Amino acid sequence: MTITSVQLIQSLETLANSYTYAPKLIATGQDNNPILIADIRIEPYSLELTENILSSWAQQSPNIAFQMLANLQSISIFKKFDTNSVVVINTTDILNIYEPDFENTRIFPHYLTTLIEAWLRDILYHWNSQHPPAEKELNTIGFLTLFDNGWIQSID
Repeated sequence: MTITSVQLIQSLETLANSYTYAPKLIATGQDNNPILIADIRIEPYSLELTENILSSWAQQSPNIAFQMLANLQSISIFKKFDTNSVVVINTTDILNIYEPDFENTRIFPHYLTTLIEAWLRDILYHWNSQHPPAEKELNTIGFLTLFDNGWIQSID
């Protein structure tokens, strides 16, 4: 059965709304199954909040391979069930390419989500650069293989 993009968006929004900590962004693989869920916020994560989000997501979605926590300081991507497969990258290093004045611009939550979505779309489609930032790091944890021919949807 072929799923339309409208059906996929509705399905992803329904999934996001079912979480205790609703993701702001979901990425799928080529089979339209979610492979990454992301929490994106302006303020830094406390250790307690990080543990709460990751454990809640692990219980609610055991089949989603990657979890992302992103804020103005860092983007952390965790490969589920593999504590050695974590990529932590500086947000400014990644997003300066999509917002050249990132460090001097007041960034609101929705705009931060939009910039991260732009970066992930660049990884997927290479619309802005042949080798988007952190592409090698994401490849080392197996993200690019699952993400190939995928889809990204931000959730409002």
